[in-house]
Amino acid sequence: MTGNFANISNNAARQVSNFDTSILQNVNMPNLNPTYRYANRVTQSEQMQMATQPIKDGFVRAGEKVEEQVKNIDKEKTIKKVVSWGLAIATTIGVACLTNKNVNKIWKAGEAVDKKVASSDICKKAKDFINTIKNKNPLKDSALLKDIKDVTSKEKRLQPKSSWAKMSVLGPKGIFSLTPSDILKSTAKSAKNPQEFTKYLEALIGKDTKLCGKGISEIAETCLKDGNLGESFDFSKDLMNAIKKQHNLKTTEDLFGFFDKLKVGKIGENSFEFAKDLKIKGWAPFTKGNLGETMKKLAIMNGEGATTKLGKMTQQVPLILGESISNCVNDRSTFGVLVCAGTLPQVFDEAQNAKKGKKVATAAAELTSTATGWAIGTAGAGAIVYSLGSLKNLKSTGVVANLLKKVGNIASMGLANNSSKPAKIIGGALRLVGVLTLSSKISTPFDNAIKKLFGLPTAKEKEIAEAKKQMMEAQYCQYPQAM
Repeated sequence: MTGNFANISNNAARQVSNFDTSILQNVNMPNLNPTYRYANRVTQSEQMQMATQPIKDGFVRAGEKVEEQVKNIDKEKTIKKVVSWGLAIATTIGVACLTNKNVNKIWKAGEAVDKKVASSDICKKAKDFINTIKNKNPLKDSALLKDIKDVTSKEKRLQPKSSWAKMSVLGPKGIFSLTPSDILKSTAKSAKNPQEFTKYLEALIGKDTKLCGKGISEIAETCLKDGNLGESFDFSKDLMNAIKKQHNLKTTEDLFGFFDKLKVGKIGENSFEFAKDLKIKGWAPFTKGNLGETMKKLAIMNGEGATTKLGKMTQQVPLILGESISNCVNDRSTFGVLVCAGTLPQVFDEAQNAKKGKKVATAAAELTSTATGWAIGTAGAGAIVYSLGSLKNLKSTGVVANLLKKVGNIASMGLANNSSKPAKIIGGALRLVGVLTLSSKISTPFDNAIKKLFGLPTAKEKEIAEAKKQMMEAQYCQYPQAM
């Protein structure tokens, strides 16, 4: 018994020992088994490394790619781009400031030209010669021709509906015609109360005046509600005429003197502090505008600052150049600077790539060509396209007149107030194609003349030179021993 009991005790002890070891090793009791805890941590660490390795490899590969791209960056091209953008922004701000500060000098230069033209025998003879040619025109008494001139005149010609179309197609005049209504709306918001803004309007245009069929109270209400004051050209024209009539502004000196005072919020003996340097509602941040400044530029673009064509051109050309290069940053906004400057880096890219001694000439030629292309090419093309659309309003009858009316119906598709959306889209696309095609045809001769004036090759000459260069390179690669 004793031996058997001893054997049983020994077996039991071994079983207990084995049970304890099994429990400590296999059951989740890490606090009781330090060896297991260490082994488990090693295993988990290895598993974590295996799981995260693909992510680490991805970061390493991405870093290697970035490093490779940085090495491949052309430092010279990068520096050129930075320089071009810097010059573009500086040019935009500089031209805007220069133009805005010298509007009065530009206006006086036009008047000086008027006086010289009036006293010049050569100009008188040229005018008489032109009138003689006009009088000899066999179609001068044609009823149809007179009808065409009437419906396509600046006052009666169809106008774009879209603000973007007005700014791009109709040039500086289109842009400045959009601004007065915006500034009046912002003036209304800047006033302490509606009555104060109504007094401002009464002082500006008179109590009984109507603009686009709206009286003072309706204009004030529309401005306060940010509503539609009317077609921009008609509204700007009515506003200009109302101001001249109300304040008896008969000479350009009177007109510009009035606008100078309007810039600082003065209308006659009245002073309106809230109406100067306004923040323009709905425009970009940090935006300010001024009714006097805008109306002065609009007067020049309307040809009201001079009496002769040469005098008007003397005033309009600098304003067109300034407007096309910098938009004169008319709203004086940071956003306006960036938008305008965004179109100029390519000009300075070409200038930097030009031959030594031609860099300044290249920049000047490109800036002049850009301005001319917009003011003459695009605006001229727009005038032609919208004049074609205006032919639908011909009153004449007959085969030719009816054919012209059909052309007018196609060219004016979508411009009527009750036009369907498809008609607007199709008509807008047709007019866009027409403007782009015609503007290129109109701009090319001017671009060539400007390049020649600055002693630079034209676009066609550049193409020919590049083709010759590529041909020579191809011949060299094919027959290197002959070279």
